[in-house]
Amino acid sequence: MIVLEEEPLRIFLLCAFMVAGLSSKLILNSLLQAINRYWSFRRRKEGWEPPEPESVHKGFAPLGSEIMQERLKMVWRNDLENFVPFSGLFLFSAMMLLPQHLLQAVLAIFLGTRFLHTLSLLGGLLPLRVLCYITGLILQILMVHYILLVIAFLS
Repeated sequence: MIVLEEEPLRIFLLCAFMVAGLSSKLILNSLLQAINRYWSFRRRKEGWEPPEPESVHKGFAPLGSEIMQERLKMVWRNDLENFVPFSGLFLFSAMMLLPQHLLQAVLAIFLGTRFLHTLSLLGGLLPLRVLCYITGLILQILMVHYILLVIAFLS
């Protein structure tokens, strides 16, 4: 872990790392969307349509299928729903001067669970997807709890 002494530099680098992680996740989503559209176009051009799984939430769906298109839309929607509150909490936590090792660990765990959530959503692995979502939610609840403890201690 990187330990910085000056607070403005620490806050800036933590926020830059968060933005880089979130940006790489959104770039991955864009690439997956482009690959899926390419395969969809290619399959329609060849006149071959793969069998669809039973539902959007379970089962393997091949690239280019309508189910995969719906799953990619769900990935975008879920990421936007989770990144906005986490980003606000993270920035507020960094400005409250919470311990740096705690912020780095929370950021690494959150980004890791978001990547796993995306892969499990695209693969139709519902139990892993739920575990990743709950882990991210618990991290956000713990961040709010820790912020409230610091505010109560300071006042």
